[in-house]
Amino acid sequence: MKNYTGLAWAAVIISFVGLTNTFYLVQSHVTGESLNCGILNGCNIVAASPYSVILGVPLASWGVLFYFGVFVISATMLMVRVRTLSHIFTFMTAVGFLASLYFVYLQVYVIKAVCMYCMFSAILSTLLLLIALLIIRIPRQSPRYTDLIPPMMRKEGK
Repeated sequence: MKNYTGLAWAAVIISFVGLTNTFYLVQSHVTGESLNCGILNGCNIVAASPYSVILGVPLASWGVLFYFGVFVISATMLMVRVRTLSHIFTFMTAVGFLASLYFVYLQVYVIKAVCMYCMFSAILSTLLLLIALLIIRIPRQSPRYTDLIPPMMRKEGK
């Protein structure tokens, strides 16, 4: 159980960090302020590209939604250990990872500029997927849904 709990806590912390990172990008997009690009100077080029908006919504807003969803699921996994949550968590982080791969490709090969905040988000989504894969590999240690039912209410023998 310690492994499961430690991994879930790591996911909570990493998703919170991702949430703050993407929230900064949304705030910059909404206010029109330039991004503070200390290490790489391609942040504003990437943020101004046509790829920074999907369905009329800034990409960073989708990131906030992603990290908030992962934060809620991982925090819920700490309180209610239902196996289905692990599967949802794994699916969400896999989608986030694949999206990050695509966005890194766009930065490097299409836009030809790299945003350090975007790369940081890609690293966070990769870490979240690795955590999800570790959690999903704990089949017998993590309780199943039936473990949450009080013993006197369980139908034994089925």
